[in-house]
Amino acid sequence: MIISDIDFSSLYKNHMAKAGRVTKPASSWDAKAEKMAESCANPEDEYLKKFLSMMDLTGAKTLLDIGCGPGTICLQAANKLEHVYGLDYSAGMLEVAERRANVMELDNVTLFQRAWDDNWDDIPPSDIVVASRSTLVADMGAALKKLHDKALMRVYTTHPIDPHFMDIRILRALGRENTGLPNYIYPLNILCQMGINPRLDYIYSRNCQARTDSYEEFEKTVSWSLGELTDRERDNLHKYYQQGKNGPEPLISPLRGWAFISWDKNQGRS
Repeated sequence: MIISDIDFSSLYKNHMAKAGRVTKPASSWDAKAEKMAESCANPEDEYLKKFLSMMDLTGAKTLLDIGCGPGTICLQAANKLEHVYGLDYSAGMLEVAERRANVMELDNVTLFQRAWDDNWDDIPPSDIVVASRSTLVADMGAALKKLHDKALMRVYTTHPIDPHFMDIRILRALGRENTGLPNYIYPLNILCQMGINPRLDYIYSRNCQARTDSYEEFEKTVSWSLGELTDRERDNLHKYYQQGKNGPEPLISPLRGWAFISWDKNQGRS
């Protein structure tokens, strides 16, 4: 067997099924919309500044932000473009994005409530298409094709580097260590098999999950990411917190890495 014999799209779906990840309902994101507007969408956020600096808007007039959350990318780019579009399946996120657009006095923003699996026929193609920290989907091949089809010029995406969203030390303490989620290696290879030559870079920024000022805040962060904890897991998590809160190492890694994958719409392989 050689690498061209591997169907990376099918391999991704198999990996995702093995990981057993359950997609969070939109209501879970509705509840986090306000906090994400304060952190992830803060113009001074390190990740956001790096992402914006790595985009090439030359010649572009429109931008489509998939999984836009509270307007994280699209609103910050709006003053450089004629029109921006934001798409998210969380009504709460879109409400916050609309409010922020009004506060910023932006009149060139259109928002759509859509999920990855929904029909996007009425979503206008845009010069630039973005999917920032929103690409843990069930079918990566279908998602990348949707991004490519909606782009007129360039596409910019980010994907996890680490297969575990939660610090591996915490997973071990809870007894939940597993194979983890599929990381950025899959979309890179899927794009190549689509005849696209992707570019790869990396963004390292503050880990928004690193809230450890109190045990209650720490447990809430862990349970939101991993789902409901058993009584035994809570006991183990509390022991981990007590043993490590005054130690030399942070309880949760303060940094998170993202693979920044981009490509030009009309520069695939000949």
